[in-house]
Amino acid sequence: MIDQAVANALKQAGVEIEEFDFAHYYFVYKDIVEKYGLHEKMNFDESFAIGMAKEITSNMIHKAVLHYQPDLVVMLNGDVLDPTTVKVLKKLGQRVICWQVDDPYTIDKTAILSPFLEKIFSVDRSCLPHYRQSGCKNVEYLPLGFIESIYFKQSVEEKYHSDLCFIGTPFIGSYRVKILDELIPFLIENKIHFKIIGTHVHGQSWANSLKNYALAKEFISEDFVSPEETAKYYNGAKIVLNIHRDSFFGPVDANQNQIEATSLNERAFNIGACGAFQIIDDKRDFSDFYDAGKDLEVFRNIDDLQTKIKRYLADSKLRESIAEQGYQKTIQSLSMLHSVRRLLESSLK
Repeated sequence: MIDQAVANALKQAGVEIEEFDFAHYYFVYKDIVEKYGLHEKMNFDESFAIGMAKEITSNMIHKAVLHYQPDLVVMLNGDVLDPTTVKVLKKLGQRVICWQVDDPYTIDKTAILSPFLEKIFSVDRSCLPHYRQSGCKNVEYLPLGFIESIYFKQSVEEKYHSDLCFIGTPFIGSYRVKILDELIPFLIENKIHFKIIGTHVHGQSWANSLKNYALAKEFISEDFVSPEETAKYYNGAKIVLNIHRDSFFGPVDANQNQIEATSLNERAFNIGACGAFQIIDDKRDFSDFYDAGKDLEVFRNIDDLQTKIKRYLADSKLRESIAEQGYQKTIQSLSMLHSVRRLLESSLK
């Protein structure tokens, strides 16, 4: 989804592009292996398939670059190409940059490429010093913007309506799960209509993450929701709760230095673009984009969160005023197109 959104934004910005889809080649190869039973003959496993997919993709990129002669090679995340491939591209006279959109959770995979990249953009400021120390001196903070074709104001059906909504992945033992667990009895006691939505990952579901799951089961959905559906839930909620993911210790994290995330997630921009009122945790710096109490609200602990939920559900005028302020700031400069234009301006100057 993100890679296609970036490609579309580049085209919208008037750039002629040639796309290379790593996931496509990986899944094609994996399907062939499984279809013909090669996994048994070749002792097939996922790491082997990924390695082969990388090799196939790398060879195709070298050939395409020679044919296409681009002004810039833009890589999303640093685990697609290996250092050898990047070094070959440099020898071919190419300028190779990386936009790391999953920082700091997969920073280890990009850091090994740092010495060979002309520039690294990261969605989290906290990662910039590490990339410099790893060998890339030209680094810049660049958040992901919202996708304009998905996140916008719209009228939605009753099934998307709620007093309070949270959409995200459950991680056992995380701050996110802790806050929601403590919040559930309060929501039920005060008859607040809430929705907790998010598919499980690596066996970590809401059912086995929340101590109060049985109490809130009817308000929880373990189903995957598409970005389009997510936008509808945002539009239908009086309050959208935005609790950031923990910086490390997730099941698929590659952040061995335990770099603490400090920047706002893209969910904040998605919520803002829908004109929804959001309350976020105070774990991230959002001062570049929003003002607390004017464009969104912030909670510092469970007591503070409960107080603010009560306050803003009771005061619709204030809630809607803050949501509108946040909406205006978001659409003016925080779309994916805005981010892509900043990437181009910074890389091609």
